[in-house]
Amino acid sequence: MTTATLERPQEPSGAASALTHLVSKYWPTALLILMGALHCHLGLTRSINWDEFWFYSQVESLAAGRYLQPLQTLHTQMFAWWLPQLGGTEVEHILVARWAMLGFTAIAGAAIFIVARKLTDKKAAILAVAAYLGGGFVLNHATSFRVDAIAAATLGTALAVAMCTRLRAPAILALGALIAVSAMVTIKFVLWFPAFLGVALWRWEEEGFDWRYAARWMAAGLAAAVFGAVLYLWHSTAAQAGQAAMSTADYASGSASKMFGLFHSPYLYLMQHAALVSAPLALGAVLVPVLIAKDQRSAVKRATLALLWFPVLTPLFYHNSAPYFYVFILPPVAMAASVSFALLAKRYGAAMIAGAISLFAVMAWITNEDPVTERQNALLSAVHDTFEAPVAYFDCCGMIGRFPKANGFMTPWGIEGYRTAGVPKFADTMAQQPVPLLFDNEQMFAPLFESDNPTFFHPDDEAALRGTYRQFWGDLYLAGRNLDAGEEIEWEVLVPGTYTASSALLINGERFEGGETVELSRGNASIANLSNKPAHIIWGDNIAPPEMTPPSDYWGGF
Repeated sequence: MTTATLERPQEPSGAASALTHLVSKYWPTALLILMGALHCHLGLTRSINWDEFWFYSQVESLAAGRYLQPLQTLHTQMFAWWLPQLGGTEVEHILVARWAMLGFTAIAGAAIFIVARKLTDKKAAILAVAAYLGGGFVLNHATSFRVDAIAAATLGTALAVAMCTRLRAPAILALGALIAVSAMVTIKFVLWFPAFLGVALWRWEEEGFDWRYAARWMAAGLAAAVFGAVLYLWHSTAAQAGQAAMSTADYASGSASKMFGLFHSPYLYLMQHAALVSAPLALGAVLVPVLIAKDQRSAVKRATLALLWFPVLTPLFYHNSAPYFYVFILPPVAMAASVSFALLAKRYGAAMIAGAISLFAVMAWITNEDPVTERQNALLSAVHDTFEAPVAYFDCCGMIGRFPKANGFMTPWGIEGYRTAGVPKFADTMAQQPVPLLFDNEQMFAPLFESDNPTFFHPDDEAALRGTYRQFWGDLYLAGRNLDAGEEIEWEVLVPGTYTASSALLINGERFEGGETVELSRGNASIANLSNKPAHIIWGDNIAPPEMTPPSDYWGGF
């Protein structure tokens, strides 16, 4: 027997050994394929969130040439030229756009791998990527049609550029451009500042603390400012920002003032749930401070790990830390957690850690709520079949993207701002333009029509809304009035246009039979019901409600 024979590695013997060999060899591929499959499935099936409808309505606004707030809407430029041109409803368009979000999520994952690979080994970097992708909140919301995946991709790529280059001219320009795009997509890009500081310190030490490297970072900051200004000017022209230049400054200052406050987020309670549904990543994050304390690397490199890890604390002081926010904020945390996964893989085996990540991801996928996408699509299909042309409307979130939304985004934050302003915005809007449709898709308008009790609406808005709209079909209301048998009223018309009489009515002294139309101008109108049955007058030329039963429960949760 020769020496070569003695030293040659023996092939796995037996089924168990062969299986162990296969698992050890192919677990990274299998793990990432599983994560991709879960994201694809949820992207195609998960219910559309109201934020996604708002996002899509911004795309439609840009495409139609309607006013769009330029700040935090640059991303609409990617979709406005093609997405609204597709056939189908807003729901179907959003499902198509989710493929783009899947691509941005993949880019964010690649950025996590690139940076983590510099911090630790390849296996741990793959585990960090999978732990991010398999976390419950990320799994559910990474493909959502909103800014979080886009910002995670651009900022993550910027970190990778900074970590892997010496910041020569091309890299400086790339870094500046990526940061500028991120800032135009969302002003919360500032929450990644600790991560960028950490990477800058890591690379500065590797460059021997050369002052010229620090100067390159300043050049990248200048490039970001220049690119940002150019992007803003270009985008604001397309968004017709000149109509409300002051509103952009007000919007920015208002958003910034609302962003921060210790323990003031209404979603703070979700931190515990986020940890439970992302247990592998949460464990990795918890171990990071312990490992930093024991790490033998330089103080600078330990500071880098701490700064990459710091964004995990953001929900403690950032207001809008809803579940989808974790898609945006967790990539740097996953990068830092790669050092934890390196330790865990060394102790328990990388394949076992991969199995744990897969288990939690599959559990999050299995326990996901039943989608209501079909109901949402049926509802919007009925709306588009009913109205031949888009009409202005009030609702919570811009659900009918093709129609011009006449009020702001009525999130809890939006409602708080509306109440604080103390201005009758709905009545003011109705005085400026006809708004024939009210879509009570979040049931915030329902109390107006159920009783005369005060609501959160301004008193002038209460009077205008209560006196103008009547139920048309399900949660859709049209401008009009109901009249009891023989009733005579003086009605203040706030929505001028064509109206249809349901039966014999005397309108401004002229008789109209059922089905006949009348043109009403803004102002008072005298209406009398000439029949001995209840009757009504309703906006539009004999618009018939859809024959299908109005869908209900058409919202999913977070």
